[in-house]
Amino acid sequence: MIKYLALMSFLLLAIDVQAQQMPSPGGVELGSVVPKKLLSKPTPSGKAYTLTLPKPNSFVANSIVRLNGKGQAIKIVIIGKNHSNDSYGSFCKSEYEDTKQALTEKYGSPTGSFDRLAPGSVWEEPRDFVMSLYKNEYVKADYWTNDLGFAIELRMEGISTDDCYNAIEYEHSLLFNEEIARQEIKEKEGF
Repeated sequence: MIKYLALMSFLLLAIDVQAQQMPSPGGVELGSVVPKKLLSKPTPSGKAYTLTLPKPNSFVANSIVRLNGKGQAIKIVIIGKNHSNDSYGSFCKSEYEDTKQALTEKYGSPTGSFDRLAPGSVWEEPRDFVMSLYKNEYVKADYWTNDLGFAIELRMEGISTDDCYNAIEYEHSLLFNEEIARQEIKEKEGF
């Protein structure tokens, strides 16, 4: 009996450690220095880059990384494939649920979620689902956080009246907040 309890305790600790690992979407770990060969096309702000993932999956259409001054990945945004001519959002919803399930298996149950249509919205019919996303009157998102300082958000985005996609945003909250504070200090000091 004691051996059984010891084994169960060990397994529970191993599961907890696995859930506490830093995410590495597509093979790029949050907080790690990103090799320059994976970066291209800086954004207009110059604070983020298009990222070539070493291990992309079928979900990925595009990816963007924000680096701190040390070249560490502090935020990675994975943009899913565009679902065109889908005003009901059927394909987007299905992909969202599959992705949510995969993230839940890897990181545990979501810490929180948003699934809300704005009060008084005229886009409440099922055929208006993507339009409600596009007009920012409907929010569908789930997020995960942990003690290591990372946050993950899965969300739906509308880009026209019947085109939508899903996105996953990974953020190393501690490094991201540190970088924002460093930039604010630079701006105040006139650098």
